[in-house]
Amino acid sequence: MKITSIEAVIFDLDGVITESTPLHSEAWKTMFDDFLREWSERNQTPFREFTHQEDYLAYVDGKPRYKGVESFL
Repeated sequence: MKITSIEAVIFDLDGVITESTPLHSEAWKTMFDDFLREWSERNQTPFREFTHQEDYLAYVDGKPRYKGVESFL
């Protein structure tokens, strides 16, 4: 069978075809928790972990990487 034309192309799989939000949230949690833990120790303040509901969805989800970091910090 020889294909002579393209009928469809999907470029945006992330969050459109695949459910990637939980994986992204976990990755951001790992990165931010490391930062927050170190920052808390340096500044002698209580550590507060990065959460999906309060932090990822509010500050990071749907934004370009640097904007998400800026928004959270």
